[in-house]
Amino acid sequence: MNSMSVEKWLLEGDGTQNNPPLNEEQRAAVTCEVNAVTAAGAGSGKTFVLARRYAYLVCVKHYAVSEILTLTFTRKATAEMYQRIYKTLLTVAQLFGDPYAKKAVEEFHTSRIQTLDSYCSNIAKLAVNSYGVTPDFTLDDGGAYDLASSMALPFILENRNSVALQLMAKKRNLESLATELFCNIITKYSTLVSPIAFSQDVERQYKKCIEEYEKNLTDFYNGASDLQELYEENKNSGKAFFNALGPALETFKKADSSNPIDFCVKSCSLATVSLRGQRPSMPWHSIVTELRELFASLVALANFIERKPLLEELALLLEKFQSDYVKQKRVTGILTFRDVACLAQDILKNNIQIRQSEKESYKAVMIDEFQDDNKLQKDILYAICERKDICLPGDVPADHLEQGKLFFVGDEKQSIYRFRGADVSVFRKLSQELGTGTSASLWLSHNYRSHPDLIAAFNCIFGGYNYNQEPVYKEDEPSSLQGETSAPSEAYNQGESIFPLEGSPTEEYQATYTKVYAGKREPREPGTQREKRVHVCLYSKDFRSDEEDALSHDENEAFFVAKKIKKLTESGKAKPEEIAILFRTLTKQSLYERYLKQMGIPYVTESVVGFFSDAPVNDILHFLTLLVYPKNQTAYCSVLRSPFVALSSESLERLLAHGSEEIFDPADSELLDGDQRELYEKGCTMYWEIAEHAGTMALTELLTKLWYELGYRYETMWHSKFFQYGELYDQLFALAAEAQQEGAGLTNFVESLRSQAEESQRLDDMDIPLEGGKGVRIMTIHKSKGLEFPLVFLSYCSGEGFKNQNPDIAYYSEKDGMTFNIPSHPLLNSGSSKTNFFYDQAAQEAEKQQEAELRRLLYVAMTRAEKELYVTGILQKPSGNSTTEKSFIKLLYGLLNKYIPNLDQISQEEVVLQVTEDSPFDVEVIPAETRRSVYSEYQRHGRKNEEENRKKIIQQLEPFYQKTPVTMVQEESHYRNPSSLFSEWQRTTGILFHSEHYNKESALPVDFPKGHEAMQDEIDEIVLSTLQKDDTLLFGYGELGTCVHLYLEAMLKGEQPVIPSRFLQLLSAKNQEKLKKVCSKLAQRFFESSTGKDVQKASWYKSEFPFKYKIDKYVLKGTMDLIYKTGENTYHIVDFKTDKKEEPFLYFPQQSAYRAAAAILLHVPESAIRCFLYYLRSGHFIDITQECDAVDLKAVLLKATLSKAALSN
Repeated sequence: MNSMSVEKWLLEGDGTQNNPPLNEEQRAAVTCEVNAVTAAGAGSGKTFVLARRYAYLVCVKHYAVSEILTLTFTRKATAEMYQRIYKTLLTVAQLFGDPYAKKAVEEFHTSRIQTLDSYCSNIAKLAVNSYGVTPDFTLDDGGAYDLASSMALPFILENRNSVALQLMAKKRNLESLATELFCNIITKYSTLVSPIAFSQDVERQYKKCIEEYEKNLTDFYNGASDLQELYEENKNSGKAFFNALGPALETFKKADSSNPIDFCVKSCSLATVSLRGQRPSMPWHSIVTELRELFASLVALANFIERKPLLEELALLLEKFQSDYVKQKRVTGILTFRDVACLAQDILKNNIQIRQSEKESYKAVMIDEFQDDNKLQKDILYAICERKDICLPGDVPADHLEQGKLFFVGDEKQSIYRFRGADVSVFRKLSQELGTGTSASLWLSHNYRSHPDLIAAFNCIFGGYNYNQEPVYKEDEPSSLQGETSAPSEAYNQGESIFPLEGSPTEEYQATYTKVYAGKREPREPGTQREKRVHVCLYSKDFRSDEEDALSHDENEAFFVAKKIKKLTESGKAKPEEIAILFRTLTKQSLYERYLKQMGIPYVTESVVGFFSDAPVNDILHFLTLLVYPKNQTAYCSVLRSPFVALSSESLERLLAHGSEEIFDPADSELLDGDQRELYEKGCTMYWEIAEHAGTMALTELLTKLWYELGYRYETMWHSKFFQYGELYDQLFALAAEAQQEGAGLTNFVESLRSQAEESQRLDDMDIPLEGGKGVRIMTIHKSKGLEFPLVFLSYCSGEGFKNQNPDIAYYSEKDGMTFNIPSHPLLNSGSSKTNFFYDQAAQEAEKQQEAELRRLLYVAMTRAEKELYVTGILQKPSGNSTTEKSFIKLLYGLLNKYIPNLDQISQEEVVLQVTEDSPFDVEVIPAETRRSVYSEYQRHGRKNEEENRKKIIQQLEPFYQKTPVTMVQEESHYRNPSSLFSEWQRTTGILFHSEHYNKESALPVDFPKGHEAMQDEIDEIVLSTLQKDDTLLFGYGELGTCVHLYLEAMLKGEQPVIPSRFLQLLSAKNQEKLKKVCSKLAQRFFESSTGKDVQKASWYKSEFPFKYKIDKYVLKGTMDLIYKTGENTYHIVDFKTDKKEEPFLYFPQQSAYRAAAAILLHVPESAIRCFLYYLRSGHFIDITQECDAVDLKAVLLKATLSKAALSN
């Protein structure tokens, strides 16, 4: 290797598969020394090229890793980039001993490879305090939305007398108005740095409306004048049109143009005069049609002009709410990703010192996937790449950029995040903006992912190139045509290609196509045609079945896809994990899941649809519900019928009719006979054993017990037909782990699941290791970006996604600002669909942009395929009355029509359709099926006599599991609960603590306000009312403490406190009210104390603050009741106690752990944190800070481990 230089190895490879040589285009990208924009198509190896360029900058240009900023779009891409770059540098260091590569590997922890969001966050933290936000802010879009949501309804109620709000609320209830008008608008469009100037927007819009009104008015009068002339010529013709036109013209003459409302009312009959029976060729037809369009605009304009005072009032309300919301964001430190991006831009724009520092920190900046960014993000990059000798406030122009520092990578055809603010036009204009003489426009034209025949098909479908005749290898291209186009330029205009060719005149938001070449050569017999690797599968709505049980159109398509996948996997052509089903939206996902399950095909999906409709999740949820709500009859019945107990329906009816009111009462077994009695008795034992420990078990531990130890897994997984249902457990387990991580208990977890089940919520981003292993991947096209699969099914291609309407309460545009869809003036009930002039102006352009993105989405979907692509859908013709298309099938219709003779006459009797010789695809017909045929297919993949086979399997395995010795191995858990450390701490001190160790002087004085005296008797009365015969309490002091905590937390947040129904149902109606009164008084008493008042004034606080704190190999996990800031980097922890006997020493180790964890989380020394106990019964505040100092947590944890080991021995 020493004979080969590092540079040569990086650029030319070493002839091995792991290090192939770079092609000419890739070498140009790696060694480029000017600012560059690299267009990298699908499968072009851009990550490989970026890693090589990084290594080139390190090993050849001698840049340090800390001097190269590498930015990506997603965290997943960041991880991949980090790994690829590190591996390249490590290989160079090992092969060549290169000192620069070695140093880079050693210092790689200082590399700056991150998402653009992460980089913006780093910049924001440098100066965010000057914007009134602490540097330890939280990036949380959801949290920011929840904050706005909690403020919106109270704000509306406070301003309920506003005439503007009353008008907007006519068609919405107050909750919807709060969400749509205040919460949605402010969180989506307003930021900390750039709040919306609502009042200025209204004033600017008003001026524009006046101008447009005058212009439309002139045009309307001109049209009316033309009609008047035609009327004079034809008024005696006796035609119905002119008979109606005469009175309409007379009414119109009385219209007062200076009064927009009056004008619209009196011109309505003229604009809406009937054209029934009038041929379009008649001269008056076009005039009336034009007047109708003008009238619709005039109505919208008149409505705005008339409503201006109300819009001004609405603008002031929104500005007030926006101001309150921004203040709360500063107080809570909860910011959105957009907040942080705008902060970063503003800081770099105006803070010269920070900008100069960032400029000097990096010698090279590389940005991947830039087609998914926008002008804001481009401005941030320009700011840090400004020439070092220039540093002027404001945006950095392109001619001020440092030469050779910026390296953009992207593909305009893969820009599919417009809904997130991506602007493909920014990427498209980059090359021109950077300047032709001082920058490079590079193009990676080879696709190393897909089979050459697929690439030829892509060239045909997306660029209009001839499928069979166009060379797919660059070296086969005639030298006269290399770098040029030989494709017919009219293909796009005729609907026979998806994109216009590069260089064609087109809109800035429309991607163009450049011919792609195959990076890998595949053997082919000379003179043979290319193999069809794109398979179009069509269903026609004209297909009919006379059977009553016929499948719907969408069911037919889903069933066909499942059958096709089954055939592919059974034939050995593909494994399930080599196949992906991609959707534009997941609307029909559940249909595909249903048929894949019925066929016994394993699959994996990141978005779980119908999660709560299948047995495993339903049964486990009902069991968990019963643990929390023992009186829930629905849950009880479900558990009894589920595999957990497996009672028959007859036995269930008997228990419900004659059994005890208590669940799982052992005495009820007398009502049952034989095996049913045995099943019920086992169920009773099982339930009460779990119920006894459920409150202290981790959620994941509880689920593991239900799934594995109680046998539900084996009941589900013993048959391959049901094997797929096992993955539902994996998904449920992932939800439990997530809830556990967030500090949720069993009750919160159950309530969360029940809420999602009731709302039929889809579970997103479930990217987890499933028990079933690998399977067919089901995902949206957006999720598939960056991935590749041997076989791809692009399905439900007739789906049109969301309609491009204007149902929202407001519409925002960069040009006109925020405009509102205000209800029409009472006199303007003209039937016009136009209510927002500004939206109507932009609607057509928005539809064109939406269609342009749809074309790009189709490109991303198809180019995921490596070997073969299936496109399935219901045949649709393009919309005759629309200039834009809204489904993949409609976009492809021109191509289908070109290559499929008699497309409109396809028959369900045909299996395969004939296509022309130069077609890039073959075509198969999706037949119309019945439910009987589906069931027949289902049976073919199942087993007969399932119960008989089940018993047979049990008999075969019985000798094994009865004779095999079982040794229980207990693994030590590294998690410790701070509240359980007292006994171990007492052993380490050697002191037997008792109440005399409580220093009464450490309690703060208690001076109860009148009406808030100690409520010992009331508390005892509530608790003791639930005392049972066995001396157990249904509602104990711990439950009371929980309720008080809920009141304290709600009052801190300014919310209405709610006691969970699981507690209330344990008490009589009288004691329920008494409980609420006690909780309210105890909470109020705290807030009226000096400490409570300090909390309310605090600039920062957290209630129910979960944490994990690692000490050696142990992890302390707990939740602080309350922590708040008292000064500059000083804090108080308050722990609420309901104990009747006050023994503070019980909590010294617990509070010591809280203090240690808080010090790390808040970046302050432990001495800056004081610990208090607050006894709710007495109102005593006890400062135990000094005692916490004396606790040695390491020694306590070691003692706990030794004690546990001794007990187990």
